[in-house]
Amino acid sequence: MKHRLLILIICLIATFSFAQKNEDVIVEPEPHKQGEYFKEKNPTDIKTVYIISKNKKTNFANDTLNVDYYNLQGLKTRTIRYEKNSPTSILDISYDEKGNRKESIYSLNKLKERKGITVFKYDEENQLLAEEYQSTFAGKTERTIDKKYTYNSQKLVKRNIYQTNTLSQTDSFFYDKDRLTLHKQTYHTGNTNYENIYTYNKSGQLTKRETYSIDSHNKKNIFGKAEYNYKGGQLVFVSEMEGLNLQNNQPVQTHYYYDKTGKISKMRVTYKSFYSEVTYTYEGLKLASIQANTNTKNNAYLKFHMATYGHQIDEVPFSYKEQFRYDTKGNLINKQTLINDELINEVNYIIEYY
Repeated sequence: MKHRLLILIICLIATFSFAQKNEDVIVEPEPHKQGEYFKEKNPTDIKTVYIISKNKKTNFANDTLNVDYYNLQGLKTRTIRYEKNSPTSILDISYDEKGNRKESIYSLNKLKERKGITVFKYDEENQLLAEEYQSTFAGKTERTIDKKYTYNSQKLVKRNIYQTNTLSQTDSFFYDKDRLTLHKQTYHTGNTNYENIYTYNKSGQLTKRETYSIDSHNKKNIFGKAEYNYKGGQLVFVSEMEGLNLQNNQPVQTHYYYDKTGKISKMRVTYKSFYSEVTYTYEGLKLASIQANTNTKNNAYLKFHMATYGHQIDEVPFSYKEQFRYDTKGNLINKQTLINDELINEVNYIIEYY
Protein backbone atom coordinates (compact mmCIF):
# COMPACT_ATOMS: atom_id res chain seq x y z
CA MET A 1 0.00 0.00 0.00
CA LYS A 2 2.87 2.34 0.86
CA HIS A 3 4.47 1.72 -2.53
CA ARG A 4 1.17 2.22 -4.39
CA LEU A 5 0.70 5.56 -2.61
CA LEU A 6 4.20 6.67 -3.53
CA ILE A 7 3.72 5.74 -7.17
CA LEU A 8 0.45 7.67 -7.16
CA ILE A 9 2.27 10.73 -5.81
CA ILE A 10 4.90 10.36 -8.51
CA CYS A 11 2.27 10.11 -11.23
CA LEU A 12 0.48 13.18 -9.90
CA ILE A 13 3.71 15.14 -9.97
CA ALA A 14 4.26 13.86 -13.51
CA THR A 15 1.19 15.66 -14.76
CA PHE A 16 2.63 19.13 -14.17
CA SER A 17 2.48 21.15 -17.38
CA PHE A 18 5.54 22.12 -19.39
CA ALA A 19 6.02 25.72 -18.23
CA GLN A 20 4.09 27.97 -20.61
CA LYS A 21 2.88 25.08 -22.73
CA ASN A 22 -0.31 23.19 -22.09
CA GLU A 23 1.13 19.73 -22.62
CA ASP A 24 0.83 17.05 -19.96
CA VAL A 25 3.27 14.21 -19.66
CA ILE A 26 0.46 11.65 -19.60
CA VAL A 27 -2.37 12.51 -21.97
CA GLU A 28 -4.94 9.73 -21.92
CA PRO A 29 -8.42 10.35 -23.36
CA GLU A 30 -10.41 10.43 -20.13
CA PRO A 31 -12.98 13.24 -20.40
CA HIS A 32 -14.37 12.45 -16.95
CA LYS A 33 -11.14 13.90 -15.55
CA GLN A 34 -12.21 17.42 -16.26
CA GLY A 35 -10.21 18.97 -13.45
CA GLU A 36 -11.48 22.41 -12.69
CA TYR A 37 -14.73 23.00 -14.55
CA PHE A 38 -13.82 26.70 -14.69
CA LYS A 39 -10.17 27.12 -15.55
CA GLU A 40 -7.81 29.90 -14.57
CA LYS A 41 -8.73 31.55 -17.89
CA ASN A 42 -12.29 31.54 -19.25
CA PRO A 43 -13.09 33.70 -22.30
CA THR A 44 -16.90 33.71 -21.93
CA ASP A 45 -17.32 36.93 -19.88
CA ILE A 46 -17.70 35.15 -16.55
CA LYS A 47 -17.68 37.46 -13.53
CA THR A 48 -18.45 35.08 -10.65
CA VAL A 49 -19.15 31.35 -10.24
CA TYR A 50 -20.86 29.97 -7.15
CA ILE A 51 -20.36 26.20 -6.76
CA ILE A 52 -23.08 24.69 -4.58
CA SER A 53 -23.39 21.00 -3.76
CA LYS A 54 -26.16 18.95 -2.18
CA ASN A 55 -26.53 15.22 -1.57
CA LYS A 56 -28.88 12.55 -0.30
CA LYS A 57 -26.99 12.07 2.97
CA THR A 58 -27.85 15.63 4.08
CA ASN A 59 -31.38 15.60 2.60
CA PHE A 60 -30.13 17.71 -0.32
CA ALA A 61 -29.40 20.80 1.78
CA ASN A 62 -27.32 23.37 -0.11
CA ASP A 63 -23.61 23.38 0.73
CA THR A 64 -21.49 26.13 -0.83
CA LEU A 65 -18.08 24.78 -1.88
CA ASN A 66 -16.31 27.57 -3.77
CA VAL A 67 -16.85 31.04 -5.17
CA ASP A 68 -14.58 31.99 -8.08
CA TYR A 69 -14.08 35.55 -9.38
CA TYR A 70 -12.79 36.64 -12.82
CA ASN A 71 -11.63 39.94 -14.26
CA LEU A 72 -12.65 41.45 -17.61
CA GLN A 73 -9.82 39.60 -19.36
CA GLY A 74 -11.31 36.27 -18.25
CA LEU A 75 -8.57 35.53 -15.71
CA LYS A 76 -9.45 34.05 -12.33
CA THR A 77 -8.49 36.57 -9.64
CA ARG A 78 -9.90 35.06 -6.45
CA THR A 79 -11.23 31.78 -5.07
CA ILE A 80 -13.02 31.64 -1.72
CA ARG A 81 -13.33 28.12 -0.32
CA TYR A 82 -16.20 27.25 2.02
CA GLU A 83 -16.94 24.60 4.63
CA LYS A 84 -20.50 24.21 5.88
CA ASN A 85 -21.46 27.39 4.01
CA SER A 86 -18.84 29.42 5.84
CA PRO A 87 -15.71 30.94 4.16
CA THR A 88 -12.55 29.20 5.34
CA SER A 89 -9.79 30.33 2.96
CA ILE A 90 -9.05 32.80 0.18
CA LEU A 91 -6.73 32.51 -2.81
CA ASP A 92 -5.92 35.85 -4.47
CA ILE A 93 -4.19 35.86 -7.87
CA SER A 94 -2.53 38.77 -9.66
CA TYR A 95 -1.15 39.00 -13.22
CA ASP A 96 1.38 41.05 -15.15
CA GLU A 97 0.60 43.16 -18.23
CA LYS A 98 1.10 40.10 -20.47
CA GLY A 99 -1.50 38.05 -18.60
CA ASN A 100 1.05 35.83 -16.85
CA ARG A 101 0.33 34.86 -13.27
CA LYS A 102 2.54 37.13 -11.15
CA GLU A 103 1.64 36.25 -7.57
CA SER A 104 -0.84 34.14 -5.63
CA ILE A 105 -1.60 34.56 -1.94
CA TYR A 106 -3.39 31.89 0.08
CA SER A 107 -4.77 32.84 3.50
CA LEU A 108 -6.98 31.19 6.13
CA ASN A 109 -9.95 33.10 7.50
CA LYS A 110 -9.73 31.76 11.05
CA LEU A 111 -5.95 31.71 11.22
CA LYS A 112 -4.83 34.99 9.70
CA GLU A 113 -1.27 34.52 10.93
CA ARG A 114 -0.73 31.75 8.36
CA LYS A 115 -0.23 32.59 4.68
CA GLY A 116 1.16 30.96 1.57
CA ILE A 117 2.62 33.19 -1.13
CA THR A 118 3.83 32.09 -4.58
CA VAL A 119 5.81 34.44 -6.83
CA PHE A 120 6.23 33.67 -10.55
CA LYS A 121 9.21 34.93 -12.59
CA TYR A 122 9.62 35.07 -16.38
CA ASP A 123 12.36 35.86 -18.88
CA GLU A 124 12.25 38.37 -21.71
CA GLU A 125 10.71 35.77 -24.01
CA ASN A 126 7.79 35.24 -21.62
CA GLN A 127 9.01 31.80 -20.50
CA LEU A 128 8.45 30.79 -16.90
CA LEU A 129 11.78 30.77 -15.06
CA ALA A 130 10.77 30.17 -11.45
CA GLU A 131 7.92 29.62 -9.01
CA GLU A 132 8.83 30.54 -5.44
CA TYR A 133 6.44 29.44 -2.69
CA GLN A 134 6.73 30.35 0.97
CA SER A 135 4.34 29.55 3.80
CA THR A 136 4.59 31.66 6.94
CA PHE A 137 3.05 31.54 10.40
CA ALA A 138 3.21 34.48 12.82
CA GLY A 139 5.86 36.08 10.63
CA LYS A 140 8.14 33.00 10.55
CA THR A 141 8.84 30.81 7.51
CA GLU A 142 7.34 27.30 7.78
CA ARG A 143 8.06 25.81 4.36
CA THR A 144 9.42 26.78 0.95
CA ILE A 145 8.96 25.17 -2.47
CA ASP A 146 10.98 26.51 -5.39
CA LYS A 147 10.56 25.38 -8.99
CA LYS A 148 13.27 26.41 -11.43
CA TYR A 149 13.00 26.03 -15.22
CA THR A 150 15.85 25.89 -17.78
CA TYR A 151 15.46 26.35 -21.54
CA ASN A 152 17.53 25.78 -24.65
CA SER A 153 16.33 27.52 -27.83
CA GLN A 154 12.93 28.10 -26.18
CA LYS A 155 12.55 24.40 -25.35
CA LEU A 156 12.22 23.36 -21.72
CA VAL A 157 15.18 21.08 -20.93
CA LYS A 158 15.15 20.93 -17.13
CA ARG A 159 12.87 21.58 -14.17
CA ASN A 160 14.11 21.31 -10.58
CA ILE A 161 11.84 21.36 -7.53
CA TYR A 162 13.29 22.21 -4.13
CA GLN A 163 11.32 21.76 -0.90
CA THR A 164 12.82 23.80 1.97
CA ASN A 165 16.13 24.02 0.05
CA THR A 166 16.26 20.24 -0.53
CA LEU A 167 16.09 18.99 -4.11
CA SER A 168 13.01 16.74 -4.27
CA GLN A 169 12.40 16.34 -8.00
CA THR A 170 14.34 16.72 -11.25
CA ASP A 171 12.78 16.62 -14.71
CA SER A 172 15.01 16.40 -17.79
CA PHE A 173 13.61 16.73 -21.32
CA PHE A 174 15.35 15.49 -24.49
CA TYR A 175 14.53 16.46 -28.07
CA ASP A 176 15.19 15.51 -31.67
CA LYS A 177 15.15 18.98 -33.21
CA ASP A 178 11.79 20.33 -31.97
CA ARG A 179 10.27 16.93 -31.11
CA LEU A 180 10.23 15.71 -27.51
CA THR A 181 11.60 12.16 -27.45
CA LEU A 182 12.35 11.44 -23.79
CA HIS A 183 11.46 12.79 -20.36
CA LYS A 184 13.33 11.58 -17.27
CA GLN A 185 11.91 12.42 -13.88
CA THR A 186 13.65 11.61 -10.61
CA TYR A 187 11.75 11.92 -7.35
CA HIS A 188 14.16 12.29 -4.42
CA THR A 189 12.92 10.77 -1.14
CA GLY A 190 16.09 10.07 0.84
CA ASN A 191 17.44 6.52 1.01
CA THR A 192 15.27 5.35 -1.89
CA ASN A 193 14.62 7.51 -4.95
CA TYR A 194 12.26 6.89 -7.84
CA GLU A 195 12.69 7.59 -11.51
CA ASN A 196 10.06 7.79 -14.23
CA ILE A 197 11.16 7.55 -17.85
CA TYR A 198 8.68 8.63 -20.55
CA THR A 199 9.36 7.76 -24.20
CA TYR A 200 7.63 9.43 -27.16
CA ASN A 201 7.25 8.41 -30.82
CA LYS A 202 7.85 10.50 -33.95
CA SER A 203 4.35 11.96 -33.65
CA GLY A 204 5.06 13.19 -30.13
CA GLN A 205 2.79 10.56 -28.55
CA LEU A 206 3.70 8.88 -25.28
CA THR A 207 4.53 5.23 -26.00
CA LYS A 208 6.14 3.95 -22.81
CA ARG A 209 6.51 4.78 -19.13
CA GLU A 210 8.98 2.98 -16.87
CA THR A 211 9.28 3.49 -13.11
CA TYR A 212 12.41 2.49 -11.21
CA SER A 213 13.32 2.54 -7.54
CA ILE A 214 16.90 3.64 -6.86
CA ASP A 215 18.47 2.56 -3.58
CA SER A 216 21.21 4.29 -1.58
CA HIS A 217 23.84 2.37 -3.61
CA ASN A 218 22.39 3.81 -6.85
CA LYS A 219 21.01 0.40 -7.86
CA LYS A 220 17.93 0.64 -10.09
CA ASN A 221 15.03 -1.85 -9.90
CA ILE A 222 12.03 -1.83 -12.20
CA PHE A 223 8.90 -1.02 -10.21
CA GLY A 224 6.29 -0.18 -12.82
CA LYS A 225 5.79 0.07 -16.55
CA ALA A 226 3.13 1.07 -19.05
CA GLU A 227 2.86 0.77 -22.83
CA TYR A 228 0.63 2.96 -24.99
CA ASN A 229 -0.70 1.89 -28.41
CA TYR A 230 -2.26 4.11 -31.06
CA LYS A 231 -4.34 3.71 -34.21
CA GLY A 232 -5.01 6.55 -36.61
CA GLY A 233 -3.46 8.98 -34.15
CA GLN A 234 -5.79 7.95 -31.31
CA LEU A 235 -4.81 6.08 -28.16
CA VAL A 236 -6.59 2.70 -28.28
CA PHE A 237 -4.84 0.48 -25.73
CA VAL A 238 -2.76 0.84 -22.54
CA SER A 239 -1.14 -1.95 -20.54
CA GLU A 240 0.17 -1.06 -17.06
CA MET A 241 1.94 -3.07 -14.38
CA GLU A 242 3.50 -2.17 -11.05
CA GLY A 243 4.95 -3.96 -8.05
CA LEU A 244 8.22 -5.40 -6.84
CA ASN A 245 7.78 -8.63 -8.83
CA LEU A 246 6.34 -7.68 -12.20
CA GLN A 247 6.76 -11.16 -13.69
CA ASN A 248 4.16 -12.63 -11.37
CA ASN A 249 1.85 -9.63 -11.63
CA GLN A 250 -0.96 -9.04 -14.07
CA PRO A 251 -1.44 -5.84 -16.07
CA VAL A 252 -4.24 -3.33 -15.86
CA GLN A 253 -5.47 -3.19 -19.46
CA THR A 254 -7.43 -0.29 -20.90
CA HIS A 255 -9.19 -0.22 -24.27
CA TYR A 256 -10.52 3.04 -25.73
CA TYR A 257 -13.26 3.31 -28.37
CA TYR A 258 -14.31 6.40 -30.34
CA ASP A 259 -17.37 7.63 -32.21
CA LYS A 260 -17.44 8.93 -35.79
CA THR A 261 -16.54 12.46 -34.67
CA GLY A 262 -13.40 11.25 -32.87
CA LYS A 263 -14.75 11.64 -29.34
CA ILE A 264 -14.22 8.80 -26.89
CA SER A 265 -17.35 6.66 -26.65
CA LYS A 266 -16.23 3.88 -24.30
CA MET A 267 -13.39 2.98 -21.96
CA ARG A 268 -13.08 -0.60 -20.70
CA VAL A 269 -10.52 -1.36 -17.98
CA THR A 270 -9.74 -4.89 -16.77
CA TYR A 271 -7.53 -6.26 -14.01
CA LYS A 272 -7.55 -10.01 -13.34
CA SER A 273 -11.28 -10.85 -13.06
CA PHE A 274 -12.33 -7.26 -12.34
CA TYR A 275 -13.60 -4.82 -14.89
CA SER A 276 -14.83 -1.28 -15.24
CA GLU A 277 -16.68 -0.09 -18.34
CA VAL A 278 -17.40 3.59 -18.86
CA THR A 279 -19.53 4.91 -21.73
CA TYR A 280 -19.78 8.55 -22.82
CA THR A 281 -22.60 10.41 -24.56
CA TYR A 282 -22.51 13.91 -26.01
CA GLU A 283 -24.80 16.74 -27.02
CA GLY A 284 -22.98 18.57 -29.77
CA LEU A 285 -19.44 19.21 -28.57
CA LYS A 286 -20.28 18.85 -24.89
CA LEU A 287 -20.12 15.77 -22.68
CA ALA A 288 -23.71 15.04 -21.65
CA SER A 289 -23.34 11.94 -19.47
CA ILE A 290 -21.02 9.24 -18.18
CA GLN A 291 -22.35 5.76 -17.44
CA ALA A 292 -20.15 3.32 -15.52
CA ASN A 293 -20.52 -0.34 -14.64
CA THR A 294 -18.14 -2.45 -12.61
CA ASN A 295 -17.97 -5.71 -10.66
CA THR A 296 -15.84 -4.39 -7.79
CA LYS A 297 -16.25 -1.71 -5.13
CA ASN A 298 -12.52 -1.01 -5.12
CA ASN A 299 -12.59 0.76 -8.46
CA ALA A 300 -9.83 3.31 -7.92
CA TYR A 301 -7.13 1.30 -9.72
CA LEU A 302 -9.50 0.82 -12.66
CA LYS A 303 -9.02 4.48 -13.65
CA PHE A 304 -12.56 5.70 -13.06
CA HIS A 305 -13.24 6.54 -9.41
CA MET A 306 -16.91 6.34 -8.46
CA ALA A 307 -17.87 8.61 -5.58
CA THR A 308 -20.03 6.78 -3.04
CA TYR A 309 -21.35 9.81 -1.08
CA GLY A 310 -21.74 8.01 2.22
CA HIS A 311 -21.39 4.41 1.02
CA GLN A 312 -24.49 4.44 -1.19
CA ILE A 313 -22.97 1.55 -3.13
CA ASP A 314 -23.95 -1.51 -1.11
CA GLU A 315 -23.47 -4.29 -3.63
CA VAL A 316 -21.95 -4.96 -7.03
CA PRO A 317 -22.50 -4.94 -9.89
CA PHE A 318 -24.26 -1.59 -9.85
CA SER A 319 -25.03 1.28 -12.21
CA TYR A 320 -23.26 4.62 -11.80
CA LYS A 321 -24.04 7.73 -13.84
CA GLU A 322 -22.98 11.37 -14.04
CA GLN A 323 -24.91 13.79 -16.23
CA PHE A 324 -24.18 17.40 -17.14
CA ARG A 325 -26.04 20.51 -18.30
CA TYR A 326 -24.58 23.69 -19.82
CA ASP A 327 -25.77 27.24 -20.47
CA THR A 328 -25.93 28.95 -23.88
CA LYS A 329 -22.28 30.02 -23.57
CA GLY A 330 -21.20 26.42 -23.12
CA ASN A 331 -20.32 26.69 -19.43
CA LEU A 332 -21.29 23.89 -17.04
CA ILE A 333 -24.23 24.78 -14.79
CA ASN A 334 -25.31 21.42 -13.35
CA LYS A 335 -23.84 17.99 -12.57
CA GLN A 336 -25.86 15.09 -11.15
CA THR A 337 -24.60 11.77 -9.82
CA LEU A 338 -26.96 8.78 -9.83
CA ILE A 339 -26.44 5.28 -8.45
CA ASN A 340 -28.88 2.62 -9.65
CA ASP A 341 -30.92 5.51 -11.18
CA GLU A 342 -31.28 7.23 -7.78
CA LEU A 343 -30.04 10.81 -7.40
CA ILE A 344 -27.20 10.82 -4.85
CA ASN A 345 -25.45 14.13 -5.41
CA GLU A 346 -26.04 17.33 -7.36
CA VAL A 347 -23.74 20.29 -7.98
CA ASN A 348 -25.03 23.60 -9.32
CA TYR A 349 -22.75 26.22 -10.86
CA ILE A 350 -24.43 29.63 -10.58
CA ILE A 351 -22.74 32.00 -13.03
CA GLU A 352 -22.85 35.77 -13.11
CA TYR A 353 -21.63 37.40 -16.35
CA TYR A 354 -20.25 40.87 -17.05
